[in-house]
Amino acid sequence: MRVATGAAPMGHSGSVNVVTGDASTAGDISLIVGTSSQGEGAAVSIVAGASGSGVGGNVNLVSGASDAAQSGSVSLRAAGSTTSGDIRIETGDSTDVAGDIILHAGQSTASGANVLVAGGDSSTAFGGGVQLTGGKGGNTGGAVSISSGAGN
Repeated sequence: MRVATGAAPMGHSGSVNVVTGDASTAGDISLIVGTSSQGEGAAVSIVAGASGSGVGGNVNLVSGASDAAQSGSVSLRAAGSTTSGDIRIETGDSTDVAGDIILHAGQSTASGANVLVAGGDSSTAFGGGVQLTGGKGGNTGGAVSISSGAGN
């Protein structure tokens, strides 16, 4: 099945919206690829549009807000298997300035959120490590800085 808007070389091609209606309990939207009985499983790709003259499109994954309780979580994980897959978060290469990767925990009037980084455990072999490495440079390599927060 394919859902698409028509091409519009001189204007806007239009949007595609998949929306569930408001309700006392709103319905989910799921993108699920079937199981392959032979060969590799099929992929799910979310790709924003490129631009010939402006900024490329963004990809936003945002959990739902709540007026009375905790907001929803965003989970990104590779499925368990005999050898699980990697999770890669990286910016693209650039001829000018490559984009940053920013991991930032939220602010609060009570307690600020933590950022936790941990290597994986192993019951029979080697535990996973944590490595922080600055980038190589033609002039000077990138620094690795760790600092604690200031108090009042």
